[in-house]
Amino acid sequence: MHMPAELWDFLKLAFGIYLAYSLNRFNSGQRDQAKINKDLYEKHNELNQEFHELRGEHRNRINSGKCQ
Repeated sequence: MHMPAELWDFLKLAFGIYLAYSLNRFNSGQRDQAKINKDLYEKHNELNQEFHELRGEHRNRINSGKCQ
C-alpha cells in the first residue's frame, strides 16, 4: 500500500505534536514530584528536629530525677 506524501507528512507532524505534548506532561509531572519530595524532606527534617528536642528534654528529666 502506498501512502501519498501529504498524508505521510501529516502523520509525521501529528506524531511529533503528540510526542512533544507527552514529554511536556511527563516533565511537568517530574517537576511536581520534585516539589512534593522537597516539601516532604523539609517536613521530615522539622519533625526529626522536634523529636530530638523532646528526647533531649526527656533525658534531662530522667537524669535530674524528676521522671522515674
